[in-house]
Amino acid sequence: RGRRILFLFCAAWGMFDAAHASGTRRNVIVITADDLRPWLGCYGATFARTPHLDRLAAQGARFERAFVQQAWCAPSRTSFFTSLRPDTTRVYDLETHFRARVPDAVTLPQLFKQHGYATAAFGKVFHETQDDPPSWSVAPKRGGEHGGSRAYALAENREQPAARKGYAGPTEIGPADDEAYPDGRLTTDAIRFLEEHQGQPFFLNVGFFKPHLPFAAPARYWEHYRRDEMARFAYSEPPEGAPVQAFLFRTELHNYLGVPGPAEARALLPEAAIDLVHGYLACIAFVDAQVGRLMAALDRLGLTENTIVVFWGDHGWKLGEFGQWSKNSVYDVDTRVPLLLHGPGIRRGVVSDSIVELIDVYPTLADLAGIPVPRELDGASFVQLLDHSKAGHKDAAFSQVIRNDARGYTTYEGATWMG
Repeated sequence: RGRRILFLFCAAWGMFDAAHASGTRRNVIVITADDLRPWLGCYGATFARTPHLDRLAAQGARFERAFVQQAWCAPSRTSFFTSLRPDTTRVYDLETHFRARVPDAVTLPQLFKQHGYATAAFGKVFHETQDDPPSWSVAPKRGGEHGGSRAYALAENREQPAARKGYAGPTEIGPADDEAYPDGRLTTDAIRFLEEHQGQPFFLNVGFFKPHLPFAAPARYWEHYRRDEMARFAYSEPPEGAPVQAFLFRTELHNYLGVPGPAEARALLPEAAIDLVHGYLACIAFVDAQVGRLMAALDRLGLTENTIVVFWGDHGWKLGEFGQWSKNSVYDVDTRVPLLLHGPGIRRGVVSDSIVELIDVYPTLADLAGIPVPRELDGASFVQLLDHSKAGHKDAAFSQVIRNDARGYTTYEGATWMG
């Protein structure tokens, strides 16, 4: 009997290899949004204009309790793409590259590359100043930067003096053309990649710079919302008894023209706060439109039925909660993010309340594609949740944060606190 079971396993594996050889492997697109909290219609944020993401969720799986491992760009993205916790990679800041600490790590796109996939990246995938050449079979294309003058489309904002490092105001109502901004251009580049590689298995990474500051988007996305609707989002005080180290004192918002210094943060209210919330929602609508363009391209090219699409936010962002305008805490507003999966092997309409960590996406995608999972990963596949929303997975999620005495952004070497 044991020999028969072994034979059946080998026969199944042979069929799997034959399927790969015939070119029927599942494609994967990973879409990342920067600083995105779960302000999507499908998460109950009915005020948000996100029809394309809502459709993606309705036709696939939505995770209500998905948590990042650190609410800061580089550590979060490193954890996602390596399935290793910050305590494994020792990446806790924006300066450290994971290859310096775990040189033999196999990233998620690198794993697919090793199994014959064309792997490509457009936009911000790893942190903005970092890349990982072993991950890509096609040279990555950034499509622009979210920081400095390149984040703006209007000349008066792009021409800020060098002393300000290109930082103009924290919001911009821009021209009509989506391609006036990096996210519009990189979407066009990603669609071109799909057109050129539709005949081979691919693993495509699309990293949108929005809704990261500055909250700059074409005017029509601002027009989705009425300014008087923004007043509903109220400032709140920090929880009673919260240690001062729980929150930053100085954040990236303080780099922008017209923003009061950290000690005067409350001066943002109410008019400046309304501008920020309005701009954040406009940027979400802008990202949603780009996702719609990608999904329309998949339909047009006949790739939808054989392509797994993952949409996630690298961490949340506080919009006045606890008196803060930033990420980088261990509160849910920063650590809980949207996570949507759509495509073959994923049952339509799954809404899971199970706790998942973002390190779990890597082994899940490998399972869906039939690729062996490296044993040294910290994450665990949640593929069973994709067919049954009530299935179990984890009892807890773990997130962490570093602080220095000044409570500003810091390196790990300069930190005095770990939360």
